[in-house]
Amino acid sequence: MSFTVYKSSAGSGKTYTLVKEYLNIILQDTDSFRNILAVTFTNKAAGEMKHRVLSCLEELSGPLAGKGKTTRPLLPSLIAETGLGETEISVRAAEVLKKILHNYSDFSIGTIDSFSHRIIRAFAHDFGLPVNFKVELDADELIETAVDLLLDKAGDDEQLTSLLVNFLENNLEDDKSWAIDKSLMDFSKLLLDEESQQQLPKLRNLSMDDFKHIAGFLRKKTKEFERSLQEEAGCLECNLRFRP
Repeated sequence: MSFTVYKSSAGSGKTYTLVKEYLNIILQDTDSFRNILAVTFTNKAAGEMKHRVLSCLEELSGPLAGKGKTTRPLLPSLIAETGLGETEISVRAAEVLKKILHNYSDFSIGTIDSFSHRIIRAFAHDFGLPVNFKVELDADELIETAVDLLLDKAGDDEQLTSLLVNFLENNLEDDKSWAIDKSLMDFSKLLLDEESQQQLPKLRNLSMDDFKHIAGFLRKKTKEFERSLQEEAGCLECNLRFRP
């Protein structure tokens, strides 16, 4: 199997090229749209590509095929690359447009997220997921639920309770809020950014004792750094005070 890669800067015509390649395939085989998967990163990009494909097919199938603004630059390329005449392209465009509109669920142009969701839902049983599972897109609500579940374990899990108490004591010592749930939610948001996601696999095998040791080490280093700053500030103040 061979792959063709198109690389270019923004606004240089990547979408135009992809639409042209899509039309090349479906005009040669009017049922092939059922076997084509086109994925993009955003809903806006997916919607734009769908709109362009359908607009091109509509213009090509009309009495002024190739005369519309969208297909005027496309038609010569389609004729050259498909080997079809203008009349045949018009007939096939009308045919494939009708098939797409009558079988719109098979017109697979969407986002990577939606494609992954379809795959996971199809194999939900194999993944051990409920068939009616729901994808939660509200990150704040997801974090709030996770923090609530964590705090519910406080008092039952001895190690977790000790860790949370130490965390709260450190916050109070630093004159931070006693509302531990808010602190945990603010910290948890850091785990959702792309850079943090790359580091998460390194944390999966760490135990509570490991986290406790790391927290103690960081606390010690922070105190040492604060003392060194205070000493430097004190020396600077003395030098300024006794400067002749």
